[in-house]
Amino acid sequence: AGQDQTRDSYPGSRVGALAPARLDGAPAARYDFTRAGAQARQLGAIHGDHVYLITYSAKPGAFERRMGSLDGVLRSWRWD
Repeated sequence: AGQDQTRDSYPGSRVGALAPARLDGAPAARYDFTRAGAQARQLGAIHGDHVYLITYSAKPGAFERRMGSLDGVLRSWRWD
């Protein structure tokens, strides 16, 4: 669903495949996409009766270089 919404919201975007992930031990999924002037990663997880979406975006030249910031947020995530 998130990938389809990304395609609809950003016509011409390139959307990568869904990949398994974890968020504080809970199952999650992520995908990368590119759109005009930005590269992004979106991660989604369901916890309790809520859906959580975390989106990281940066200019293409900075995306990989700043990925450590996203990794730090995801490692520090706690559900309590």
